Amino acid sequence: MIFVLGAMDPEMARIEALLGKCGRTVAKATVNGRRVAPSLAYRADGTDPAIPRGADVVCIECQVAGITPTAVIDHHRPGDPGYGRGPEDYWAASSIGQLYAMLPDAAPAAEDRLIAAADHCLGHAYQGRCPGVDPDALRAWRTASRAAFQRCTKEEIEWQVDGAIATLQNLPTVMVAGQSVANAMFMSPIPEAPEASAITGIALMYSMVDRATGRMKVGLLGAEPATIREWMERNALEMGLVEVYGDPARGFAGAYVRLTK
Repeated sequence: MIFVLGAMDPEMARIEALLGKCGRTVAKATVNGRRVAPSLAYRADGTDPAIPRGADVVCIECQVAGITPTAVIDHHRPGDPGYGRGPEDYWAASSIGQLYAMLPDAAPAAEDRLIAAADHCLGHAYQGRCPGVDPDALRAWRTASRAAFQRCTKEEIEWQVDGAIATLQNLPTVMVAGQSVANAMFMSPIPEAPEASAITGIALMYSMVDRATGRMKVGLLGAEPATIREWMERNALEMGLVEVYGDPARGFAGAYVRLTK
């Protein structure tokens, strides 16, 4: 069995290390020979290394043209095993939790629980809604792991997060499906805004240019499930956005500005 991995992030790094420790065969999803970015993970056109014809494949947070996987480990799209599952189910819903269920001889470490909660529903985890996950321990781990991932100091991460919290608290607000949401649309990117939103519980609507595709993306973070659902089903369409995605149970949604010829 070959495990095909999607875009790199802290959870995927841990998944790759776990599979290596268990002696499992791994390949990376690629586009034009390069590992996929998050926005391209479900439009991969190959793998590195190539997958032998007829091999059993497990796709983890990716989709590769021409490959029909034996199993899928994911929680991003409707139909995925972890989609639509709330914070009380964060472990079983997360990709790393699903992987451990396929590796019965592997025992999760305490850090794996933090990884799972952070990746599946960060805002819920910071608000104490994930059983067994302490918000203070989560923030300390997030600071340390992200500093290592970004190759900077913990103090730099903390400084940026504190600055983002102050910025979010002073942003203008808009009403989205009856909920007040901090509005950072068409502003310069706010470093660590998603982390600040998760820590404070301040719902945030923002826009940004996706580096991998050059397209403008609009997102909504930290809102109530009903607000996320309404935004996905009505507001995003009224804004002329396309390729709407998200999960109300996990507290996020996004879409892209329509391309014009």
